[in-house]
Amino acid sequence: MTIYSRLSDKRLVDILVWKRITLINANIKKLKYVNLRMDIMNEEFNSKPTILLISPHSKVRLKEAVSYGFERRISYLGRILNKRYNMIIIEPEEKKTNKDCKTKFTFQSLSSIKIRNLRLGSLLLDINPFFLLKLIRILKKYRPSAVIISFPFGITLTSIIIKKILKLNSIVIYNSHNVETEYSKIIAKDKDLPPIIKFFYCKFIYVIEKLAIACSDYIISVSKENKSFFCKKYSLNDEKILVINLGAKIPEEIIKSDIKLRINENEVLAVFHGTYTATHNRIAMDTIQSYLSRKLRRYTDLKFILAGKGVPEFKEENIISVGFVENLYGFLSLCDIAIVPMEEGEGTKLKLFDYMAVGLPIITTKKGAEGMGLIDGENAFIIDHVDDDFVSAIENLVKNPELRKEFGIRTRKLIEEEFHPEVIKDKIYKFLDNIILEISKDI
Repeated sequence: MTIYSRLSDKRLVDILVWKRITLINANIKKLKYVNLRMDIMNEEFNSKPTILLISPHSKVRLKEAVSYGFERRISYLGRILNKRYNMIIIEPEEKKTNKDCKTKFTFQSLSSIKIRNLRLGSLLLDINPFFLLKLIRILKKYRPSAVIISFPFGITLTSIIIKKILKLNSIVIYNSHNVETEYSKIIAKDKDLPPIIKFFYCKFIYVIEKLAIACSDYIISVSKENKSFFCKKYSLNDEKILVINLGAKIPEEIIKSDIKLRINENEVLAVFHGTYTATHNRIAMDTIQSYLSRKLRRYTDLKFILAGKGVPEFKEENIISVGFVENLYGFLSLCDIAIVPMEEGEGTKLKLFDYMAVGLPIITTKKGAEGMGLIDGENAFIIDHVDDDFVSAIENLVKNPELRKEFGIRTRKLIEEEFHPEVIKDKIYKFLDNIILEISKDI
């Protein structure tokens, strides 16, 4: 027999009614609290300018570790923007989406469309209906002060939607990673691509980049060299272009790698790393194998170390290729010299930031040094081409451990003073704050 069975029907009804009223009151209080929190969040969101960041073909990782080029740049930019502004992100969908930003939206990227090794998904962003429909809904709802798009893909239609269709006051900013017309020439050297595809690909990229620049209010360039090229190629006013080299990371602590590279203490290890699918990285590694390793074979204590995502693992007489490494800075700290024998490539080479971060002396070509602030003979050896002079520079550092140490200290100082995240952050905030202030005056 339960306690309720001993109560009168009237008393039982009173108890049940009281319980129901108590539950309703509790839910009302909870609902009021939720509404209050929503009001506070909306007030906070509306009190700060809103920035829409669009990434055509990579994730914006605000918390996860990133390593390779363009994803590293846009993720670092996202982290900087997220600290000061209301940030909205549009990025390609993945099987596993990390919701590290409350206002992160995805679209179907058409990444399955490709010709040999050439993926066409991001190139077709201007006619991707999944992207365009998502973009229109977000623009209508959030009405951002500025829209930043990485790479030239999608900028033309985005600008038309903002300025002509929705008639918003949003500023369109092209966040360039390369001069795409120049980079397309490197892609066209891929032996697997048919000649007709190479021809039309280069023409297509030129048109896309030209239209993107014409439709952008401002451009972020990674180097002075790229800025100069943009101004000359497309007859631009240099005030329209801001030079910001994103992607530097300065580790607070370097955990030593457990990879065994050194047989004896007298060995000198010269390292180069990069993603193997990038044509310019493969060419540089081939140069090390076919030219530099042979020219310097007489230095029996000199070993060339290769690493990177997709890099094949092997050992030769004076070359060790270890493939992908998880603990990059710990791995690089095992080495003595960084070499960058790159005759081709666009934008800035973020691998040099990695070498600077661990205090390695650097030998590079002029192409490799673009945008990095290095000075020949002061904090690096900068050689025109990979030739006998490049070989001599390696010999110089192999023979002079004190010079290696001195150059390493100077490269570390350079990254701390010129490319520290705090320095870059201030430049971006000043740039965007001035733009947003101008917008507010026009409204």
